[in-house]
Amino acid sequence: MTLAVRAVTARFRFSDGELVRQVVDAVERGVSLDEEARTIVIHRLKVQDADVGSASSAVHALYTATGSGLAALDAVSAAQHAVGDDWPTVRRDLYRLVREVGWPLGH
Repeated sequence: MTLAVRAVTARFRFSDGELVRQVVDAVERGVSLDEEARTIVIHRLKVQDADVGSASSAVHALYTATGSGLAALDAVSAAQHAVGDDWPTVRRDLYRLVREVGWPLGH
């Protein structure tokens, strides 16, 4: 999950860098943001210098990554759409991590 979120944050410039740092920190620590904070992510975060589809997927990736349970895995799917041509590299790194750590990740 962290790898997917980092790929998204590396590719795009977001309007609120502090909010993005909070999201990445929460994902790295494996905690969910409270609903108020998640609402701020989805309603206030803007992506600069990106097409509408990629920007929407980027915000969705950050929003879903901060959720709980299996729903948070939607972040990987959203990241796939957000990073576009970079996805094969990210996917390869994700597969490598799964092989090294085992599945399910984090358990």
